[in-house]
Amino acid sequence: GDDTTSTGTDDDRPGAATTIAASGLRVIDYDPEGDGAEHPDRTPFVLDGDPATIWHSERYDNRDLGNLKDGVGLIIEVDRERALRELVVDSPTRGWTARVFVADGAASRLDGWGQPIDGRTDIDGTVTFDLRRIVGSHVLLWVTDLGDELPRPRIEIAEIAVS
Repeated sequence: GDDTTSTGTDDDRPGAATTIAASGLRVIDYDPEGDGAEHPDRTPFVLDGDPATIWHSERYDNRDLGNLKDGVGLIIEVDRERALRELVVDSPTRGWTARVFVADGAASRLDGWGQPIDGRTDIDGTVTFDLRRIVGSHVLLWVTDLGDELPRPRIEIAEIAVS
């Protein structure tokens, strides 16, 4: 028989969808069109396994980010470059809209991320974005509509998982 040993990892095998451990992820707030910060002290909450703790954006005068900017978001930095399959986002916010990007590094401006690879509108609860096995080490969740929370909307993210 063949005594060779496979050195492939789960993310290299066709069809495998192993979630990357939270210890292999880092989350950074992303506000390139504003003051550069969107509650950075709360970003660890999206990886803590507790849906009761959340990261949230600032509050805005309307769901369109107060007509002040095109969006806000979170950068998910993966421990190493790899083929990425899915970004799962759990949010208590209803009616929000987001796009996702994958790159081999974080860009300081949105146009440095290239084209979005997936997007959803009118999101309710948990959503899964298809990362299409694009090889990269950074995922940007870019929120462009804050949803239905009134009177001053904000996006809230409880948990994030990447596979």
